[in-house]
Amino acid sequence: MIPLVSIIMPVYNKELYMRKTLENICNQDFKNWELIIVDDGSTDNGKVIIEEYVKRDKRIFAYYQKNRGVSDARNNGLEYAKGEWIWFVDSDDIPSKNFLSEVFKMDIVKGTDVIVGNYSKVFPDGKVENMIVDEQGRVHSKDFPALFMKYQYVSGYWGYLWNKLIRRSLIKENKLSFEVGLTLAEDLKFMVKVYQCCESIYILSQKAMQYTVNAQNSSIEKKIDYLAQLEIQKAIYSWIIEKRNCIQYKSVLQRQIS
Repeated sequence: MIPLVSIIMPVYNKELYMRKTLENICNQDFKNWELIIVDDGSTDNGKVIIEEYVKRDKRIFAYYQKNRGVSDARNNGLEYAKGEWIWFVDSDDIPSKNFLSEVFKMDIVKGTDVIVGNYSKVFPDGKVENMIVDEQGRVHSKDFPALFMKYQYVSGYWGYLWNKLIRRSLIKENKLSFEVGLTLAEDLKFMVKVYQCCESIYILSQKAMQYTVNAQNSSIEKKIDYLAQLEIQKAIYSWIIEKRNCIQYKSVLQRQIS
């Protein structure tokens, strides 16, 4: 049976975290999923944990590659995915057990390209911060730039992957991929490309993910490439100002680029 959701999880040296992540995936209320684990050349004992879960659940598949970074791992995961929807999950975060069941019991899927849930952040001192947007329901592409600008430069909400379901056909038909070698904001760059292709986004009040702050989320140290970050901001400017003609945000984005 073809799964409805393909969960893609890149892994690099996360043996201390990944068991809890895997447990929450395996114990989803919603059952029609596959989990694609792409190990990006880990040097810890995580493979033992991965193989344990592969043997335990036939919906879990593991692939191993040399260390080439999280973007390459996600791209490979997309190549293996069969589901109608893609959910990117990091191996040190905790997906909500009922997020998928809440999504697919609603009549929101038809005509929707991206489904967005809320999330919480857990800090090293144990502090929890819940991120919830005021707007709920369907947002059409023409209205989306305003929402992007309202939240992105405050919380990074629209750049994160793990609180969103993305229709796989949207990724495939538009030949979208993660930029290999980009080690900071690679998720934001990917999502900006997604937003420019989609027609409709649906925002839910349900929490999708508990995000672990300050855990190492990339298999390559995140040294800042300022030119690459400039290009991302220029792409956002091009989308919102030049393509969508939302000139009210021109000064804000110019300051961001500066």
